[in-house]
Amino acid sequence: MTRRFRADKVTDNGGTVTLSEEVSHHLLRVCLTPRGTKVRIFDGDGKEAIGALSDVKDGLAVITVEEVLTNDDKPKTLILIQGMPRKPALERIVRMATELGVTEIRCFVATRTVANKAHLDRWNSIATSSSAQCGRDDLPLISIYKDISEATLKLPSGDKWLLSPREQMSPNNSAPVALLIGPEGGLTTEEEKIAIAKGFTAKNIASNTLRSDTAAVAAITLAINSQQ
Repeated sequence: MTRRFRADKVTDNGGTVTLSEEVSHHLLRVCLTPRGTKVRIFDGDGKEAIGALSDVKDGLAVITVEEVLTNDDKPKTLILIQGMPRKPALERIVRMATELGVTEIRCFVATRTVANKAHLDRWNSIATSSSAQCGRDDLPLISIYKDISEATLKLPSGDKWLLSPREQMSPNNSAPVALLIGPEGGLTTEEEKIAIAKGFTAKNIASNTLRSDTAAVAAITLAINSQQ
């Protein structure tokens, strides 16, 4: 399998692309990639190409583009609005949400959030690695918001799910564009009222109480199946 690496841009056939220091280190030092090896590069905005490692300049890998790949399938909008859980759980959520095709991740400081420090560089790095691994050409937009009211502003039209264990089990046959999930301990009743006032529909997707990262993956999977 041809390895995939993130590039700042993808040029036309015959052009060259110099990879960043971090990506070059991974390609040259970790993967021990010899010159002439075919690789795939993607720019995070949906453009991908096949090229070859043609040179190394000042420790940076230079890729000569041989074939720009076309992908006419635009990802369907799916926004994850995630009350921030503890760091390990949130990192797992970013990784799995990227692999499953979420287009935007909005992290917000919920009432029950314990660890509220933003690690955007780290989260974007995880999303980049996940995209390279799973074959995705684009990256989800990751942002942080101060509270649930701010995080639920300016959402596209469409169904919106609010995951709540207080609801009865309900059918999930709609196609949501936004999923709202709380941190450890869930959303407060007041936060749920704010979301419902903004058009969210409360859903319970499991008979058991799910961890925040488990709930995210379960809800994303149901949402994707609903969009088929």
